Amino acid sequence: MLRPLLAGFTKEIEINLKTFLSELRIYICNRIIAFLPSRSIRRFFYKYIMAFDLDPTSSIFMGTHFTAARHLVMKRNSVINANCHIDVRGKILIGENVSISDKVSLVTGDHNPADPHFMARFRSIVIEDHVFIGVGAIILGNVVIGKGAVVAAGSVVATSVEPYTIVGGVPARKIGDRSKEIVRDRPYSRLFH
Repeated sequence: MLRPLLAGFTKEIEINLKTFLSELRIYICNRIIAFLPSRSIRRFFYKYIMAFDLDPTSSIFMGTHFTAARHLVMKRNSVINANCHIDVRGKILIGENVSISDKVSLVTGDHNPADPHFMARFRSIVIEDHVFIGVGAIILGNVVIGKGAVVAAGSVVATSVEPYTIVGGVPARKIGDRSKEIVRDRPYSRLFH
């Protein structure tokens, strides 16, 4: 009689401990690690503690805030600049030679307004190779930013962007085309960022 009661109690403690450790990891990530002026320490934490899939040539600058662990892939020579908000509760894939400027928000989570319980939903974001995202832009879930596209500063992107297209505004709309002759192919990093 006592054994099932203890088993239930033990299971509850195990769930609470897992939740606590998960929340502690996010807290340490966002309140301590994000502000260390050492790219290598941040990279170690992001790769081995947060379980992000980061190419060795990619960079995440100081002050970047994450909502969860896992679900982030960054390929060769890509950079997330300072003070960005990266919501990885849905998956985020960042291609090669991508530049994400300061204060950009990648938001994979929202709430379904059609659901009577207003349940949370998480949708992926894909940013293909050679994309540039300007300062303060917001990219919402279920969006693909096509190869070579440019998102202007302050834009809100709620729908996918065609390759080599320049978009801007709220909501973001096409404002131009980008040349397909992109030659940038080198890492971008700074010593204390």
